[in-house]
Amino acid sequence: ALTGLAPGSIESRALAMSNDGRTVVGTSYRYAGPAFYTGFKWSSGTGRDDQGQGASFPRYNSFNACSSDASVVVGYSFATSSVPVQAFRYSGPGTYQELGTLAGDNSSQAFGVSADGSVVVGKSYLFQQNIEFGSRAFRWTAEGGMQPLTNLYSVANAVSADGNTIAGEMRDATGINAFRWTAAGGFQVLPRLAGTDQEASAAAVSPDGNIVVGYSGEYSALWRN
Repeated sequence: ALTGLAPGSIESRALAMSNDGRTVVGTSYRYAGPAFYTGFKWSSGTGRDDQGQGASFPRYNSFNACSSDASVVVGYSFATSSVPVQAFRYSGPGTYQELGTLAGDNSSQAFGVSADGSVVVGKSYLFQQNIEFGSRAFRWTAEGGMQPLTNLYSVANAVSADGNTIAGEMRDATGINAFRWTAAGGFQVLPRLAGTDQEASAAAVSPDGNIVVGYSGEYSALWRN
C-alpha cells in the first residue's frame, strides 16, 4: 500500500514501522517554493496523518524511528535551514520535546528509540556556518538526559529493544569503524571484514542486542555478540 504525500509535498519516504507492521512513520519533502520537511504516521486502519504539520513542530521535521507500537516517535526538527537542528521525542498532541545537546554543541538528531520509547539514540554536534563539527553518539533517557557514548567522532544509528545495546559508526586513528555499545560493557569497536580496509558502519541491531548489521568496505556485514 502507498502511504501517500503530505499536502504540497513532492516526495515521501517511510523510515520505520511498528513491530506488527501496521503503522509506518516517515517524512514528506518539498525542496522549493516554499521548502519543507514534515513527519507523518500512517496506519492500515486510519491512513495517513501528517502530524509534523501540527502547531507543535518547527517547519522542518523528520520522523526517523518509532517505538514497538509506534506510540513514540523520534527524529529531528529545525525552523530554517540556517539554524541548529534539534533531536526530539513525540508521543502525541502536546508532547513534543526537544532533547537538547551534549556540552559544547548546539545541534542534535535522533535516529533510534527503544521498544518502550524510553531510550533515544543519535548524534550531537556543533553547527556553524552551515558546517557540522565533532559529531558524538548519544544515549538519552528522561532520568539521565543526554549522555555521550564516547568523545570520538561517532553516530548512534540504532538501539536494542531494552535500550541497553547501541550500534553505529565512529572514527579513530584507523578510520571509520562500526561500533557496539552496551550498558554493561561500554564501547566496542567492531572488526572490519578480512581483506577490507575501507570504512565500516553499523546500521541496525537485533531486539536482543546480540546481532549487529551494517557494512564493511563494499560488503554487507553481520557481527554476532
